[in-house]
This record gives sequence, C-alpha cells and structure tokens, in this order.
Amino acid sequence: HDQGKLQHQCEVKGLIPELTYRVYVVANYVMVKGNEPCEAQSTSTVLYYTIKGPPKCPTLWVTKVDLYSACVEWNGPALDNWQKLK
Repeated sequence: HDQGKLQHQCEVKGLIPELTYRVYVVANYVMVKGNEPCEAQSTSTVLYYTIKGPPKCPTLWVTKVDLYSACVEWNGPALDNWQKLK
C-alpha cells in the first residue's frame, strides 16, 4: 500500500518482544436501504506479526595498539530486513 494515502491509523503500544500478535480491523457500517437503516460488518485480513526486540550488540576487536592509540574494528549485529541502525 502507499503510505502517503493512508486515511486511518491506530498506534498499538506495550507490545512484548518474542510474542506473536494478530492484527485486524473490524468495520461497522450503517447504510440506508430504501427507508430502513441496514447494518453491515466487514473484517480485514488478519496480519500475524512477531515483535523481534532490539538488535544484538556489535562484535568488537582491537587490531593495532601503540603507546598512544588503538585501532578498534567491529562487525555490526545481524539485522532483520525491517531494522536499521542509526
């Protein structure tokens, strides 16, 4: 979907890492059919989402040392596609 065209949103807080959640929307409509109101309900598809938690720490090692300095190198943590380091 196009993020610029979203009309409704709902922020869900307090999710716990390593748990899987089911997310869906139920819409209730009231329509007029003839002269009588008619209620209808529609449910979105269910999205299953697992909270991954924070990324792991990078791996550090010292590659060169002298009397006044040290060179430190590192490999970043393995990330899922949706995670980015800043």
